[in-house]
Amino acid sequence: GYSYEELLKMSVKDVEVLDTQEVIEKRLQQIIKSGYARFETKHRRKDGTVIDIEASVNYLLEQQPKFFCFMRDITDRKRAEEGLVYFQMAVASATDAIGMSTPAGRHYYQNAAYTRLFGLSVSEVDGVSGPPATVYAEEEVGRRVFDTIMKGGFFIGEVKMLNKDRSVLDIYLR
Repeated sequence: GYSYEELLKMSVKDVEVLDTQEVIEKRLQQIIKSGYARFETKHRRKDGTVIDIEASVNYLLEQQPKFFCFMRDITDRKRAEEGLVYFQMAVASATDAIGMSTPAGRHYYQNAAYTRLFGLSVSEVDGVSGPPATVYAEEEVGRRVFDTIMKGGFFIGEVKMLNKDRSVLDIYLR
């Protein structure tokens, strides 16, 4: 929101939210020494809102030394990353067993509740040909569950599944 004329009268500290003047000066010295830096920080817009930015700074020695700085607003990306962290924590700490597989049916994630229930690691569940053959008592049922989910549907119902010692467990999928 700043005009070109306003920016010419400002210093980095006028918009920088996180770093002290000392940290800014150290960073500038490092850029002068190396000629380049890329980093993330927070800046304050003219209206007072704080945004996350990624800065790419080049130091050029010409007739008069200059810093060329390219900034990109990464606020949306940072919010999405934060939301993903909360989602990951919720899935990881859920008391329901949660396992995830690729569209090809390869098992790649399970939460602690899943590991406790089945007693199997991710690689053990994935096995040679994927979960339908390793954790479902009837492979055909496992394939039907996977096919339904991979087509965008959802499966609700009771199935027979196997734990590490191959004992049959009655599991309600939802």
